[in-house]
Amino acid sequence: DTIIVPEEAWVDWDATNQVWITNGEKFTETQTARIKSVVHYPADLFSTIAWHDGSPLSAADFVMAMIMPFDLADPSSAIYDESLVGAHENFMSSFKGYRITSTNPLVIEYYSNASALDAELMVKSLWPNYGYGEGAWHVMALGYLAEAAGDTAFTSAKADANQVEWLNFISEPSLTMLKGHLDQAQTDTFIPYANTLNTYISPAAAVARYANLQTWYTNQGHFWMGTGPFYLDAVSFNDGSATLQRYAPFPDLATKWESFSHDATPANLSINYTSGAPGSFFNITGANFPINSVAWVYINDQFVGTTFTGATGDFIFTLATTPQTSDGEYNVTVSVNPTADITFEIDAQAPLRPQEGNYKVIDLPQEYIYLPLVLR
Repeated sequence: DTIIVPEEAWVDWDATNQVWITNGEKFTETQTARIKSVVHYPADLFSTIAWHDGSPLSAADFVMAMIMPFDLADPSSAIYDESLVGAHENFMSSFKGYRITSTNPLVIEYYSNASALDAELMVKSLWPNYGYGEGAWHVMALGYLAEAAGDTAFTSAKADANQVEWLNFISEPSLTMLKGHLDQAQTDTFIPYANTLNTYISPAAAVARYANLQTWYTNQGHFWMGTGPFYLDAVSFNDGSATLQRYAPFPDLATKWESFSHDATPANLSINYTSGAPGSFFNITGANFPINSVAWVYINDQFVGTTFTGATGDFIFTLATTPQTSDGEYNVTVSVNPTADITFEIDAQAPLRPQEGNYKVIDLPQEYIYLPLVLR
């Protein structure tokens, strides 16, 4: 099916007026895209996720992160950076638009002509991450003000070209500059890109953000923060060390992803007999596999059946051969992710191994021979 880019989708940025240019404003013909990514964020996103200074995450953080790559690459912008133009042009060669269809809960559509073989790689979360880490809009606003004033630059290329400080959120001399801009932003109730972000940031929200950041800076002495389970408590450039502390309000319990984990001990297989005559039974025991999973069983790379790992990640099944099974070496592979394998031999001169225990039986077709035994 054809994917039509909506008329109201944001497709470009007007740095002079600090507003998005919509698809309908830029193009007269219908625009299509190869992919459409729609991300539905949790309904409680803005009530459970907060920046380390205590400011609740908001839609403004997402929109700010959408705007800045456009603004930095626009010659009309107060923070234009020539070194970023090439990367932005490459992005624009496939970009077809953004659209926020809801802010409560947050739903963001992304249109593009850049596809991938794996569908999951085409999902665009648009989380406020700037490549070097997450960024709250009120922190990035200080960087904007510092660069617009000619104090710092977001990139080392522009810093070198203009002989200014490369922006650093955790060390001097950037900190003193950023603190000055924080004081001014707080006094002015500064909202960056106000013609756009006024929709997402109220004056009261801006006041609260800057107050939180002032408290954070007083306590921590830097402007580096995110939304994760740990925050930067201290840093020493002299000995190259950083101290992290647990962020208590982080909403996810340590056990949240436990169901996707298993014992760190490698998965392994064992067998009760390493050889037997045709018609023998072999018990294959597996340990340390992912729990409650279907395990695929292969003999000499041929699928022969499945077993189940259960609540412990362990299993036992019986491999049954027939009197017609050919002499040779057989390789048993059990795959869940990870995989493990083990070998046994069928040898007419070996003892006939009886069935032991009452386990699931997987039959070995007699034609599945691997390496013939060479008897000397």
